[in-house]
Amino acid sequence: MSTSGILTSLISRYIEANQLKTPDSAGRFLPDSRMKTAFNTTKYLLKKEDLGKRKISSDVPSEKAERIRENVSAGSKSAFDRVSGRVDRRSGKPVYDQDTGLLYTTMMVFNNFYRIPPQLLSEDEREELKDEDNIMAAKEIQQKLSKITVYNHSKK
Repeated sequence: MSTSGILTSLISRYIEANQLKTPDSAGRFLPDSRMKTAFNTTKYLLKKEDLGKRKISSDVPSEKAERIRENVSAGSKSAFDRVSGRVDRRSGKPVYDQDTGLLYTTMMVFNNFYRIPPQLLSEDEREELKDEDNIMAAKEIQQKLSKITVYNHSKK
């Protein structure tokens, strides 16, 4: 189980540890080959199962079901392809600049591609998300990542 905060923190640590930030383009980084491989698909996977092949329950509102189907159908595209036409609201710059290969460091857009809609989960899988041990483990990871961030900022 992971939260978007944990994913964002882990990706930020990876970017920092592998020195992917570009000094002349504030707020952007150059994804390396590992990142390109990791973000090569945006399929909803859980324990190696492609959840996009599951049926959406008939009690899901039609608009929501249609959005889920659209996201599932775009799953074969890489996250880079999916953000190539988006522009950051604050900076006005493309989220992913295809000419330079630079990606804006906000990863929330990417995280959204991997957030599994609960409508694709079984009842047992939804219950696992509520399991107190899983919730505590996620909180502990987030706290550790927050401490790393505070420590790194104090060194600057």
